[in-house]
Amino acid sequence: MRSSKPKVLHEFAGKTFLQRVMTSVGHLEPETLAVVVHYQADRVSEAARSYDANVDIVNQDDIPGTGRAVQCAMAQLTQERNLHGSVLIAASDMPLLDSVTLKKLVAFHEQSGDGATVLTTILDNPTGYGRIIRDRDGHVLRIVEQKDANRSELAVQEVNTSVYVFDADLLAEAIANLDNHNAQGEFYLTDALETAKTRGTVGAFAAPDPLSVEGVNDRLQLAALSKAHNRRVCEHWMLNGVTILDPDTTWIEDDVELAQDVTVLPGSFLKGHTVIGQNAVVGPYTTLIDATVDAEAVVERSRVQGSHIGRAANIGPWTYMRPGNELGEETKAGAFVEMKKAHIGNGTKVPHLSYVGDAELGEHTNIGGGTITANYDGVHKNRTHIGSNVHVGAGNLFVPPVPVRSSATPCRTIRWSIPKTHNTSSRAGSPLGSVDPMTAVQSSIDAVRVAAVAADRMKSADIEAFDVSDLLAITDIMMVATAMNERQVIGVAEEVEKDVYLKCGHLSPRSREGVSEGQWVLLDYGDFIIHIMHQDAREYYRLERLWRDCPVVELPLEHPETTGDESADNGSDGDDAGEADE
Repeated sequence: MRSSKPKVLHEFAGKTFLQRVMTSVGHLEPETLAVVVHYQADRVSEAARSYDANVDIVNQDDIPGTGRAVQCAMAQLTQERNLHGSVLIAASDMPLLDSVTLKKLVAFHEQSGDGATVLTTILDNPTGYGRIIRDRDGHVLRIVEQKDANRSELAVQEVNTSVYVFDADLLAEAIANLDNHNAQGEFYLTDALETAKTRGTVGAFAAPDPLSVEGVNDRLQLAALSKAHNRRVCEHWMLNGVTILDPDTTWIEDDVELAQDVTVLPGSFLKGHTVIGQNAVVGPYTTLIDATVDAEAVVERSRVQGSHIGRAANIGPWTYMRPGNELGEETKAGAFVEMKKAHIGNGTKVPHLSYVGDAELGEHTNIGGGTITANYDGVHKNRTHIGSNVHVGAGNLFVPPVPVRSSATPCRTIRWSIPKTHNTSSRAGSPLGSVDPMTAVQSSIDAVRVAAVAADRMKSADIEAFDVSDLLAITDIMMVATAMNERQVIGVAEEVEKDVYLKCGHLSPRSREGVSEGQWVLLDYGDFIIHIMHQDAREYYRLERLWRDCPVVELPLEHPETTGDESADNGSDGDDAGEADE
């Protein structure tokens, strides 16, 4: 194969040669399954054990030849147990070797009474294969390898497939007498047939399908066999009601499941355990890997891996869906959209040019172009939560744990990049210097003041609150407070929640986020949101810069440590509060 990878670990229709052969042999339910390894033995052994944990691994020494491989196997296995009955020997470079053929071979051997049986086939071009030489009665006289064959023997088209069945006792005797007196200097397993002949006849069973026993020795053979097999797979699905417009450019692996009336357009690759429902359309130029596409969905010019596409969803073109996505019915992920571990509710649309990762989106929400959910802050990942019936405008960056409540319409923009031209000297004023009156309801203001006093009592620093009701649709007031360490973050959050509950009519937060980490605790009361942030997180995100043009809520603090203006200009003036997950 001219490869750094062992030949038996090259893939064919989504599985390695070794895996496919082991699976076929395993269907015979043998008492013992052994794999002989030599080149990159550790790598091949690891792969074999991943396919069958009970497999016996036999290490062949540096003496070459198939006969030597069997000698090593018999020596090890007979020490561990008594071998009896039929012994099946198969090469691992035959990716289409199937269990049906093997069952018929073993049955033929046991019924014939022959000491050994060879699996053969007829090839138009037998180059590279050992030739089957029969006697006048049709029994196997000998097997001649390509390099040892004369002109008349090379003309024979019946070839050895390197699959044999021996009686265990006969095999043990036969391999003991092998030698390497041949052009290759190898121990040939075929020479063991000479010993078998002394005990009786050697039979031959012809494989009904030449493709099932075709070996692969180079990339040319791999390509040719893959194409022939894929053509059969496409024909199978077309005969079962699937429309495949161009089988020559459509590749379907063996574990794929297709319902009736599925349409697969040219240039599509269906890999792994992909399942496609009735009347779905896939392609053109689409790759699906371990994907589930429900009925009536359309996936066009996209790559989808490890994701579930709901009924009548529309994906693409040029959509990249990384593993872990769950899209509901009649959803849309449009042009140049990337998703990862996103749960998208029924009817929700992400039309174009957006990244949605580690996010929960409700039903019938629309996400404007250029939207990014920035879930990673360099230390922690948080999920973004956007409710149902939300209309999000273009060019937004969402940094959780800030939630967007359901029915947040009309669209409001949550911008995490504030123009540097804004006047930083007056938090309550607009860029033009006008003063915006507070529009938040008084009950929310009173509750935030209770929360601020509680945080102040716990020695929280830089406590600030802003009336964001004109800027955001998600809430009326944002309060931010700083704690010096994780323990204090949690302590402040607990004290705030207790005081608001006791002093504000048993008011409890709708959700709590970040409590276990102690870096950024968010208490969402609906009409107001409390952020208790570790000092490092506060300095990194600089949330107060987002609202510096909003009215400031005056807080009755006994220990104010900084003014609002000082807090606004503390630290670097980086614009981005977070970054999208790579």
